[in-house]
Amino acid sequence: MTSRYSWLADALERTVLTFVETGVATFGTILAAASVLDMSTVKAAGVSAFSAGLAAAIAFAKSALARHVGDEGTASLVKGV
Repeated sequence: MTSRYSWLADALERTVLTFVETGVATFGTILAAASVLDMSTVKAAGVSAFSAGLAAAIAFAKSALARHVGDEGTASLVKGV
């Protein structure tokens, strides 16, 4: 059986990585599309940060639900991973 600490470390790793990946992707797209720094770019950056946070929250929720679906005590939805 896996310890609770192991599950939490796994879930936090997935959450942080999802946040970083989503943030880089959306913010990078905004920067690539913006030719000047104006208020719409600043608003888009705020939406980007919100989107990254929402994706991270979903990743953590999925890991919490997976704790009881896949291998017990892990953040994986698939058994045997």
